[in-house]
Amino acid sequence: MRRMNRPSMLAVLCGSLVLFLVSLVPASPRAAMVGRAVRLTILQVNDVYEIVPVEKGKRGGLARVATLRDRISTESPHTIFVLPGDFLSPSTLSSMFQGSQMVAVLNAARLDLATFGNHEFDFGTQITRRRMAESRFTWISANVLDPATGLPFDGAVPFLLRELDAVVGATSVPLDTRSDMVRTQESAVGNLIADLTRAAMQADVALVNGGIIRGNTVLPAGPLRRRDILAILPFANKVVKLEVTGEVLREALENGLSQVERTAGRFPQISGLRYVFDPDRPAGSRLVTVSVAGQALDPRANYSLATFDFILGGGDGYTMLGTGKILVTAESGPMDSELLIERLKARPIAPALDGRVTRAP
Repeated sequence: MRRMNRPSMLAVLCGSLVLFLVSLVPASPRAAMVGRAVRLTILQVNDVYEIVPVEKGKRGGLARVATLRDRISTESPHTIFVLPGDFLSPSTLSSMFQGSQMVAVLNAARLDLATFGNHEFDFGTQITRRRMAESRFTWISANVLDPATGLPFDGAVPFLLRELDAVVGATSVPLDTRSDMVRTQESAVGNLIADLTRAAMQADVALVNGGIIRGNTVLPAGPLRRRDILAILPFANKVVKLEVTGEVLREALENGLSQVERTAGRFPQISGLRYVFDPDRPAGSRLVTVSVAGQALDPRANYSLATFDFILGGGDGYTMLGTGKILVTAESGPMDSELLIERLKARPIAPALDGRVTRAP
């Protein structure tokens, strides 16, 4: 494997940033006269090995970086966040997770571009490929080459010409992603995401936690940018498929409803089933009725369930799903945001309520 030195890495990133800036220049002469000056803000971090703050929480931490990035992006819309290598290793967590925790957090922090440092290969090239596949950000390299092909390693691009605000589709109706909507009741956006998740896996039912839907706003009807989609689904969840009994599915729904009064992120947005719940009942017994494909849920029957790797791993209290038989792993499943982007490419979306989730009177 041919590897670059740090000056080369920075040169590649700088070259890509120049191309990015060129892509912002308006095409028509009139537009160029009006919008010739474009302010581009570049945020860079590198040699990042830890997620958590240092000095007893007083300094550092990627949560602070993400907050800073969001604040600066509000002030300067053309902001690009880059990392010129050395982040998959070394650290105590990386020795356990082989850098996957860094990719997950950098996805959430909306990193735009990264390139390779020597530590990206500490666990071997196959692990590097896995981390790249999990990344929502773009990997750039001109001289870290695959010796078999002579091309940039595993699909890394030698340069990037991209408009971060590129339109990927449109919505015919407003999109309500407010937390008090997606975490307490049926949500049109939740219906859409759950339906896409179930269709992708050809599953009987789908369950996604309302907390994966972010943005906490109402997007107006009209064009949707890639940036909008990643604001709604920022966590790079992978879709998985498993087989569970009706009893386990009911337990999962009860878990999702157990903290509805706290607007908790575990609230179940669903597809392929319908349920009525009573939030005044004690947690664990709030379901009134549950049906799948028009039939009452059978506790002894087996159902195929599409969900996210976060939930399968016990996130938001969904530990009971760990007893299911995995049919499609996270490595084989699509990413949540890509499902929505691919759907938008086909035609405008118009998510709606259909009564699949109802509060008891």
